Amino acid sequence: MITSKKNSLRVLWIALLSGIVLASCQKTEQAQQSEEAKTRPMVTSWSSWGNNALRAADCGDESLINGAKCRGSYCDDVAVRCVKGQFQKISSQWSKYFSEENADKFRNKKVCNKGEFVTAIRCKGRHCNSVAIECTEFSNVKRGEDCHWTPKVSEENGGSISFGSSKYVAGVKCHGKYCDNMNFLVCDAAVTPPKA
Repeated sequence: MITSKKNSLRVLWIALLSGIVLASCQKTEQAQQSEEAKTRPMVTSWSSWGNNALRAADCGDESLINGAKCRGSYCDDVAVRCVKGQFQKISSQWSKYFSEENADKFRNKKVCNKGEFVTAIRCKGRHCNSVAIECTEFSNVKRGEDCHWTPKVSEENGGSISFGSSKYVAGVKCHGKYCDNMNFLVCDAAVTPPKA
């Protein structure tokens, strides 16, 4: 009888320890998955060439812009380098068009609202000299305070620029004939893993 009770207690003890170990393993696995989501490599690709109001240089809903290039007369074809990650979009809206013609009134640029990033650029008019940007807010991407304007990008100086690691577009301005010189306001971003 005593041996039977001892065996029952051993079985109960083993079952209890197994449950604790299993729960601990599940928590460790969840923590590893969360850490992997933070460090998962982001996919980078170029958008199609945008060159009129019907075809924008567009990264899509889950991407941020990390570079730009242009070609053609007056840099009138634009493409953007898209970094696709686990970015969760809340909302987007297009700006009004702006152009180099209003540079003297400081209306040759658009900057997204605090917390938003540019996710597409489109243009219209002769040599695409009027530009609009799509500003997008994400639930798990926060715009930092480290922002600066890039040097100009134009077909005259190679037509391509990279913004560096974790730097994304928050605004665009243009100057020169037909808006062919573009500068980008780039900011750092803090990305948190999406909520399950």
